[in-house]
Amino acid sequence: MAPQSRWHYLLETHQPRDALDPEDVGPQHKGELPMYYGWAFTQADLMKYAEYYHLETPLMSRLSAKLGKSSVNYAELSESDAKDEDVLAYLKGIAAIAVKQDLENETGIALQVVRPLSEKYVAVVAMYNHIDANERRWIDVGHGLADTVKTIHQSIREAGVNSRPMWWYDWKVLDWDHAA
Repeated sequence: MAPQSRWHYLLETHQPRDALDPEDVGPQHKGELPMYYGWAFTQADLMKYAEYYHLETPLMSRLSAKLGKSSVNYAELSESDAKDEDVLAYLKGIAAIAVKQDLENETGIALQVVRPLSEKYVAVVAMYNHIDANERRWIDVGHGLADTVKTIHQSIREAGVNSRPMWWYDWKVLDWDHAA
């Protein structure tokens, strides 16, 4: 199958899901590719969230030397910084990590960032995947699963981002050596 047609085939056959069947979860899963339960973000969503919550992120040394500061706040970019292609590329590149860390601070649980199989979304901030189902139990016992979902959902909505938790395939399904 040609790469372009395979890409469209994967997009059509590996859509995000609201729920999974019990036999698809945990160590007994049927060998499906990894799926992650979390909230999908476009690049604009990530930037909107980071700006809304005034997330501050450290700069890499080259940008730190260029700007004369060690960190930058997404909501407090100077006019020149907002137009600097290097600064914007860097901030866009790490926005998913900044959002993940903020939501980890809000909930007290470790989250993951994965690249979803999607043409629209660039990141999923996920609580767990379908293979490591014990993580869900730990979240429920340690923090309350419903409360954790509510906290994350509320933080995302307050930032003006429209996303809901779903099961997403990881971009890894694009491993062209994988038998389709």
